Amino acid sequence: MANHRHDDAKPKLPAPSLHFEQQFENPYNFVPAPPRLIEHPTLGDALPAGHHRYLPGLWSGRISVELTTVTPLLIPDQPSVATNGHKTFGVRTDENGAPYLPPTSIKGALRAAYEAVTNSRMGVWSKAHDSRLALRQPAKSALDLIPVRIVLKPAGERALLFAIEHESHPLRFYSIAEGDKRRGSDACAERYANIEEGGDTLLQHGDCVQRNSHSGELAWVEEDEAVSAGWRRGYAVINGPNIKNKINERLFLETNRPREFEITPAITKQWDELISNYQKLHVLEIEKRRREGHEPADFLGEKPGQTAWSRHIHDVESSQLKHGLLCYAQVRAAFGSTLPRVDSASVVFHRAVCTA
Repeated sequence: MANHRHDDAKPKLPAPSLHFEQQFENPYNFVPAPPRLIEHPTLGDALPAGHHRYLPGLWSGRISVELTTVTPLLIPDQPSVATNGHKTFGVRTDENGAPYLPPTSIKGALRAAYEAVTNSRMGVWSKAHDSRLALRQPAKSALDLIPVRIVLKPAGERALLFAIEHESHPLRFYSIAEGDKRRGSDACAERYANIEEGGDTLLQHGDCVQRNSHSGELAWVEEDEAVSAGWRRGYAVINGPNIKNKINERLFLETNRPREFEITPAITKQWDELISNYQKLHVLEIEKRRREGHEPADFLGEKPGQTAWSRHIHDVESSQLKHGLLCYAQVRAAFGSTLPRVDSASVVFHRAVCTA
């Protein structure tokens, strides 16, 4: 007699649970470890004791480690360059001529082993870690940026900030042959054609101008004043002689159908972090210049550190994302939409400058 098997006789497995608890996950959990005690007096989470003095009940000293290499280990030193430009990297050695392995090379391995054995962590976290880490982007990323002007516009019962797309055009401003490149050159700088004799015809940062579409002539104009036929409104972006052999500044010209992007609180926060980071990194250099009788915008030479500092590094006004600010932004299309927008996760402001 044949044996018949019915489906209802199969053992039923419990449905998988989709509930996950928030808890510490030891990266070495293939080794059974007890639950981590955050309040433990020595292995729990707490502020570090510090290295400023010896403290009772704590150890201070050094750890000596002996390594045996079983595979080739490269410890490159500074290269020697041949006459043809070829670089040769020798072995890094100590004062006795023995191969020298920097202690930081094994610091991470020792830390990982300590955390695995003690089921703890050596890293210290605080509210300061809520800020994003600075990242130097490759130069080619500038190709994805568009010039924008920040404008405060009414939106219902309140006013919101928007980034208005513009076109960037070169503005002849400096002469390489001249030593003082802070104010431009009478011989080469493009100037206003409608300023009366005796007035300052050199464009200032943030000036509202109009440019003739055919001749390229520049004329000063009020922001709320209509531009003449055949002219385009724009804004002067004067960032200073901040690189060697710089000739041009920029004009941000309005377009016929500009794209507009709302500035969200997340973007404002990113702006604050970006400019604050720039300015904090250069506090000492700016103070040193002023002690020596120079301003941050002065051009002192062509070597790094001698050129003028960019406006966003020393200008307090640049730290505020407000009406009239001129900068570059990166725009990405929103997911599921063909309409571009400034995305809080991808916005990048570059060469940030601000009107006075």
